[in-house]
Amino acid sequence: MKKYFVNGHTSEGPYHLLTKFADHSISVITGGSMELRGNLLKKVANHVSEKENVDIFVHPNDGETIDGLLFTDKKMLLLADNAPLFPSSKFSGLIDTTYDVNECIDSTILRHKSDLFYFIENRGVHLHSAYKKFAKGREVHEEKEKIYLSGMSFSEADTVAEELILELFSTSSEKDILPTSRKLFFGAATAFGPVNYINEITEGLEKRIIIKGRSGSGKSTLMRKITAEAEKRELSVDYFPCALDPGSLDMVIVPSLSFAVIDGTAPHVIEADRSGDTIVDMFERCIDVKVEKQNIEHLKEIEQHYKNIMKHGTSFLSQAHKNEKYMDELYKNHIDESEFQSIVNSIISNLENEK
Repeated sequence: MKKYFVNGHTSEGPYHLLTKFADHSISVITGGSMELRGNLLKKVANHVSEKENVDIFVHPNDGETIDGLLFTDKKMLLLADNAPLFPSSKFSGLIDTTYDVNECIDSTILRHKSDLFYFIENRGVHLHSAYKKFAKGREVHEEKEKIYLSGMSFSEADTVAEELILELFSTSSEKDILPTSRKLFFGAATAFGPVNYINEITEGLEKRIIIKGRSGSGKSTLMRKITAEAEKRELSVDYFPCALDPGSLDMVIVPSLSFAVIDGTAPHVIEADRSGDTIVDMFERCIDVKVEKQNIEHLKEIEQHYKNIMKHGTSFLSQAHKNEKYMDELYKNHIDESEFQSIVNSIISNLENEK
């Protein structure tokens, strides 16, 4: 089971990638707390993992709690009704089945109604503050990009793309029978800082092209040229947008050719430590080094400013996560374990009956 993120805390606010799964059936687990919904999904995943081709969606709050399950062969999603996405309301009318964890919560939980209201409101306030910080961080990051772009050789960047396309696509001319494209996040901004599953996701691939380079050195554009070639050849592509700026790409995989192209720079530094790994440095190939030397002090100031902003954004995520955990603790004391297991059994039974 590989781990991905299907929604994230980004510079554009809460951002999801579920539209790429519009042809999947969707079931949602509502009620209870995030931890209870995650534990239910974990029980289901553990039971079906040997029988089903299933991947895990992880929640961006902590980078660990299960947020959903993707049954690829059945073309089915089983999602927790978690903030900030709340799929049961966001996709109202599109949900095939709902499982309500509140059925195994005793009514005495309502004694904590005012506390729960407070935690829910507080969570929202802190998330909103985090998104504002991340939006500002992106603005500052773009200042750095402009400096490096002023020294960019676009013709050399085109040459790098041509070389890689020749290398990656020369071994096969076969098409995928039914080419598909998916969009997923490999990482997220969490309450504990950036988390990614790049190494796990790319495990088993024969080749990883790891792109190095400064901001604005053409890493994302390079990936778009490679995916354009893959789609022209009618090959399936997995796209992995940037968790800060979803309009930018940080990794692409072409499964049938067993390769990935990865942005290996901070905050998801990847080195060439596997057989089949190759580093391509866009700074060395495409940027006039004078630009960096002439602006070195200003670039350092921008980088420090960016780090401070992102640190503040993370602190707000941490506060939002604490409010989520407060709610988890309240619900823990009001659960009927046998009823909880009945919901798990019901989901498993429905999955086994699903063709």
